[in-house]
This record gives sequence, structure tokens and C-alpha cells, in this order.
Amino acid sequence: MNLLALRTLFTTLSGRYDLVKTVGANAFTNNGADFFIQGGQKLLESLVLTPKSKAKALKLVEAADSRITLSNCQSVHEVWARERTALTSGALVVGRRYQLVDWITDDDFTNIGAASNADGVEFTATGTTPTKWTNSSIVVRIDYDDDEDGYQLNPVERTALEAELVEDESLAAQGEPSYYSLDVVRDTDVTETDPTVRGIVFGPPADTYYTLSVFGIFRFGLLSSDTDTNYWTDEWAILLLYATLYTLESFYRNTAGMRDWMNAITTILFGIESDKVEEESHNINQMRG
Repeated sequence: MNLLALRTLFTTLSGRYDLVKTVGANAFTNNGADFFIQGGQKLLESLVLTPKSKAKALKLVEAADSRITLSNCQSVHEVWARERTALTSGALVVGRRYQLVDWITDDDFTNIGAASNADGVEFTATGTTPTKWTNSSIVVRIDYDDDEDGYQLNPVERTALEAELVEDESLAAQGEPSYYSLDVVRDTDVTETDPTVRGIVFGPPADTYYTLSVFGIFRFGLLSSDTDTNYWTDEWAILLLYATLYTLESFYRNTAGMRDWMNAITTILFGIESDKVEEESHNINQMRG
């Protein structure tokens, strides 16, 4: 089920046709309904961790970098690093993720998956040979093979990194990133373009290209386009519908309606939590032998 299908069902069940446009080609397009759908999703993610809540984000850093940002990150559990190699020619590997780090005019990677030719563009290779790669544009692979060596960064206090010192070890010079801390990214004088962004500061600053793998709890992207889907629409569309209707009832200040919808929500959440606990306890028992 995509957002349009969910919005259509929500509108039909609630009778709030004023929250959509129902004329011609604009039938059931958003006219306020998505506010309640997104509110329902946020409610669910404040109530439960799903089997897919734990995730990783891969971030490419280059020499002199000491910060990264993450969208939809609720908490950071671990950070790992793997050194990467800069490519200026040759063949790519189909199915692997790459980033155009330094694009040189006239090289063209759009035939193998890049949405455009520009610095910072990430893409999954759909072919091995770019239309043109003779000007030494720098491409770096972001993902990695399971057997590639990596190492875990040690968490420390942010003040230690900002002072460029951890237990008398200088972090001023570039080197192999060894430590990290949660960063402060919000500036009260600047309007945030993405309020879900969180940051990590690490040290020493990178001396070459590395992929940082950040493991933690990540929210699912909010639904905004008609064709959008996510974990909730794919696995628990009915639960997201219940949460959306609960959010609508809260605007009516209808406590009885809110209570009924919350009872329906918690009944399903109990099952999700039970499955998660069973899986985790089984894994612990297996490990203990």
C-alpha cells in the first residue's frame, strides 16, 4: 500500500473529504490528510521499536573531514570505519554503491546509475563502464564486502574532541579516525532544513577516504509523495491507519474515540513487541549454548 492508497482509505473511513482533493485527476491528493498520517507514524515510532528500527547508515568522509550528519537517527550505538580507495578510471561493480567525489567536466556516469554528474552524487552501479571516464573524475565506493577489515571507533565526551585531546593523545593532526561523539548540529539562529538531522564528530580528522558505518535506531522516512511506501505501509498498514485515526480523534478532543483507537493500536503493538522479545531471547539462549 502506498501513501495515496492509505490516504484514500483514511478519508473514506473518517469521512473527512475536506482533507483531500476529489476533483478529476486530483482525486484524493493531499489537502491536509498527510498531516494526520505523518502524525500517526510519529506516534507509532514513539511507542515501539520494530525489527527494522535497528539500521546502519554509510557515510563517506575524505581528508580533513571530522563531522558527519544523519537523518532520522534516534540513537547511535556503534561507529565503524573502513578505508576506501579513490578510483579515477577502470570498471565499477554492478550492485555496489559509489559516490562522485570530484567530478571533472565531460565525464559521464548517468548510463550506469548516477542521477546526474556532480560532486556528492551517490548511486548504485547498474553497469560497469561509464559513457565517458577519461578526465580522472574521482569515484569512491561507499559500501564494502563482508570480509573487508574494519575497526570500531571509541565513544568519548564531545568536549575531548573539541579540545583535540583524548587522554593526552593529540587529535589535531589528520590520521585514522579513532574516537567519536554525538555532535551539536542545531543553531538557534539558523532555520533547519531537516529537523531530524543529528551529527557525529570524530577524531583525528580523516587523512584519506573512509566509510563510516553508523549503527543505531533510525526512524522510517515520512510519507510525502503519493507513491511513497515504508515499513509501516508495507508491513502494518492497518496499524498506521489506526494511528492516523487516533491522531484525528485527538483534534476532536474525543477521549472515548482516542481510547478506543489506542486500545486497537496497543493490541497489535503487543504482538510486535512479543515477536521482538522472543527473537532476542532466543538469540541470547543460543549464544549461551
